[in-house]
Amino acid sequence: MNHRIENLNSAGLHEAECLFDPELHDGPTATIESEAARAARTDVARQVCSACPVQSACAALATRNRPTSGIWAGWTVPELAALPAETAVAA
Repeated sequence: MNHRIENLNSAGLHEAECLFDPELHDGPTATIESEAARAARTDVARQVCSACPVQSACAALATRNRPTSGIWAGWTVPELAALPAETAVAA
């Protein structure tokens, strides 16, 4: 099972939009992604996150767990790392 799916399900975030297309948020597993393709995928993932009913709960989860890959609550891993914990929940 995908690590993202495990994290979201264990946190009770069963309504997360990214559960329907985890590769959109985590990237392809079997191919190398160009910078342009990654940027386009990130933009689409951010749009999905912006409409997600559990976005703020996802931000809190990501702030606690500090993921090492993917888009979480509309933020990349480096963006999440730069946020103070109390800021991320206010997404």
